[in-house]
Amino acid sequence: MLFRSYLTAGVEYRLQESGPKKVKALFTVQEGSKVSIEKIRFHGNEAFSQGKLRGVFKNTSQNSWWRKIFGSPKLDKDKYSDDKNLLIDFYREHGYRDAQILRDSISYTPDNKGLYLDIYLQEGPKYFIRNVTFTGNTKDFATTEILRETFRIKSGDVYNAKLIQERLNFSQDNSDVSSLYLDRGYLSFRTKLEEQVVDENKVDLLIYIQEGEQFQLDKVTIRGNTKTKDHVIRRELYTVPGDMFSRKNVVRSVREINMLGYFDPESLKPDIQPDEEKNSVDITYNVTEKQSDTFNASVGYSGSSGFTGALGVTFNNFSLQDIFNPEAYRPIPHGDGQKLSLQWQFGNDNYSTLGLSFTEPWAFGGPTTVGFSLFKTHRTYDFTNNGDNEDKKTIDQHGATLTIGRRLTWPDDYFSISWKLKYLHSKGGFVSFIRDEGNAPDKADEFSITQTIARNSIDNPIYPRRGSKNVFTASAKDRKSVV
Repeated sequence: MLFRSYLTAGVEYRLQESGPKKVKALFTVQEGSKVSIEKIRFHGNEAFSQGKLRGVFKNTSQNSWWRKIFGSPKLDKDKYSDDKNLLIDFYREHGYRDAQILRDSISYTPDNKGLYLDIYLQEGPKYFIRNVTFTGNTKDFATTEILRETFRIKSGDVYNAKLIQERLNFSQDNSDVSSLYLDRGYLSFRTKLEEQVVDENKVDLLIYIQEGEQFQLDKVTIRGNTKTKDHVIRRELYTVPGDMFSRKNVVRSVREINMLGYFDPESLKPDIQPDEEKNSVDITYNVTEKQSDTFNASVGYSGSSGFTGALGVTFNNFSLQDIFNPEAYRPIPHGDGQKLSLQWQFGNDNYSTLGLSFTEPWAFGGPTTVGFSLFKTHRTYDFTNNGDNEDKKTIDQHGATLTIGRRLTWPDDYFSISWKLKYLHSKGGFVSFIRDEGNAPDKADEFSITQTIARNSIDNPIYPRRGSKNVFTASAKDRKSVV
């Protein structure tokens, strides 16, 4: 109960004889009430304010007037312990290398319904970097000058424990020291960091490098894909048997598999198995299929159309190749990464829209997207709303689109370009709220072309955590009307 904010809970027990040489243990539990955190007070802090330090805590907060509306904060000792670790990390990221929590205590308000957290800190001095020394680097691509430019932490910088590890071992933009080696096959590359305190507030960083040997990719295996075919995944991989191992290519391969949208991103983890004797490495991508198809249904009401509704189904991992294979229907052919969509919108007798679209993302043996769509719409407008057929106007439209696109390699391989051609035929004239329409056209044909240039580097199509998506679109239209 202490972990669920029942900090005033208590337990009493007594023993009761129940027979020869036997006793019963009877426990009486008093839950008490949940206790809210009224104040979080820091002692010994000089570099940062009380509010700044409270903001470091992720799951532990003190009470306030607006929190009382949505529920007073309670103390979870496990989360509180994690938050104290975050506090020390925060200090170490701002130069306070020796910061520590001396002790903390819990006290209660007079009515025992609230508590005070008192945290006693020892900040220590604020440290700065004096010298950065690399030892053990022998390769031309990792000279001391290149390592310094890559590390980007120099004399006079504020000590930052988190940044040191990122620049040394792994950064999201792949600009760390380890990437110089791991992206060139040196899978056994290792670094050892030694920090030496000099003077009162200076630190020397001594970085010892063990370069190791280059490793070549041997087997690249995919496991867990029960619906998606192997070739759909393999064509997205940047890790090819025979190439030198590259951590950057492994990370990019995981990103591309995630962008397919067919697998659980949390369970996608590459298994890297090096062979020290052969200087080779096997990689296994373990995937877990998830539901990728969608079905939509909706209903609504409008004054012009009355009740309206929509039904649609989209198969995001369709297989046109298996459409004549009876064994592939589970319930429909899946696994080739194609997209098939059927949509129907309807209302009273005066409104209906049908749409069919298909997309092949990997046409002609490469990352070329080809797709088409067909649609048909029927709608009747009664702009006087008196039920007179003479005041009704019917418009019928049908059309098609053709899309072709290509993944680019310049300026980088996150770019893509596509063109969409559209044809739209309208019959029945245009809606007018003026009875005297003059020479209003009865038919119209519209042609348009749209060009799209996009750069998409997000790491997940549903819940992206990093990256960006930018789209530039330009279009041109031409319309011919017939009276």
